[in-house]
Amino acid sequence: KPYPKEVVAKISDLMLVFLKKVPQAVWLAALPQLISRICHPHTDVLKFIKHILSRTLHAYPDQVLWHLATVANSNVPQRRKGAKEVIQAARKRASEDKRKLFSQFERLIDELIRLCH
Repeated sequence: KPYPKEVVAKISDLMLVFLKKVPQAVWLAALPQLISRICHPHTDVLKFIKHILSRTLHAYPDQVLWHLATVANSNVPQRRKGAKEVIQAARKRASEDKRKLFSQFERLIDELIRLCH
């Protein structure tokens, strides 16, 4: 049974407040769980997951890119799309150096995949 819109809105507001207060490093321990939910069927939950992932990627690209690499190259289109959206969101906020890192990492992963085939 779905919750009333008012309840969902209140929970969303509380989550936004919570997300601003929690240090980004906290999410590193939960990366596998967050990434595994990159196709969550509930749109509000999915929005928060992608928000957490993109902010954590922005703060810790060296750690998070490795976790997202497999999903960004998944055979499941929806998972691949979700990972690429997270990377794009982080890339938009990134400095020139971080954008360069994202591009270099993408090329590295492409070459590693090519090497394996």
